Amino acid sequence: MLHVLFLTLGVLVPACALLLVVKDDQSVALRILPEMSLPASCYSRSVLGIDCPACGLTRSIVYLVRGEFAPSLAVHRLGWLVFLAIIVQVPYRLWRLSRWGRVVVIGPREDLILWGGVMALLLLNRACDLVEWV
Repeated sequence: MLHVLFLTLGVLVPACALLLVVKDDQSVALRILPEMSLPASCYSRSVLGIDCPACGLTRSIVYLVRGEFAPSLAVHRLGWLVFLAIIVQVPYRLWRLSRWGRVVVIGPREDLILWGGVMALLLLNRACDLVEWV
């Protein structure tokens, strides 16, 4: 039931992002307890001291659900694209779980192409940061 999992994630990620707030020091906290920052979730940054390709995506998505587009782009240039890929899962997975979705066969290959493309863009984004092209 991969479709149910992705449908659930497509609903939960934006819902959870609404419960979060980005603090002035760029840490993330629960909206109801803004004085308490959540622990950092990037082991690459905390253990190795370097940013991974996904560093900043949480903050970017939190800004996006609040309608703050400039800070979202400043934190991570591709946050909007990852967020779009997440929310598109809802209608797509509902369609796949419906009677009509069973007629067309879209297999793991297409899912791999989609998520592989997102990962390639994230890596390209990090490479641009490292060489400071943009």
